[in-house]
Amino acid sequence: MVLLGLGALYALHFFSPEYRQEQAAIQKLKEIQDQYAKDTYGGNTPEETIQLFIDALKKGDIDLAAKYFVIDKQEEWRSSLGIAKEHGNLEKLANILSKAGFGKEVYRDHYLLSVVNENKEEIMSIELARNQYTKKWKIEKM
Repeated sequence: MVLLGLGALYALHFFSPEYRQEQAAIQKLKEIQDQYAKDTYGGNTPEETIQLFIDALKKGDIDLAAKYFVIDKQEEWRSSLGIAKEHGNLEKLANILSKAGFGKEVYRDHYLLSVVNENKEEIMSIELARNQYTKKWKIEKM
């Protein structure tokens, strides 16, 4: 009877909503890790990633340009870049970003680049993070 009771409790655990939620969360985490492990877009340095991004903008390739962002921001940026392309602003953005100057590592695997105007005033900052799986730098925030 005790074994039957323990077996029933054990079986209930696997059919509980909490267990299913936990398994779904684990599966989602594995999918995200797989995406990051397969993501080879980006440069070996933060500056190289920005240059690759600029090159994609100059070509008008918003799909490629969006791939230089961290995975969870790519769709958002693909949409924003699509709007910029419709308004003819990709070249303007590329020109602004080409003025990216000094940068610094703000903490491990996170880098901050500044874009300055002709008066050496910061007009934009770009945050980059290194993909821990591929070691490629990705744009996190702009």
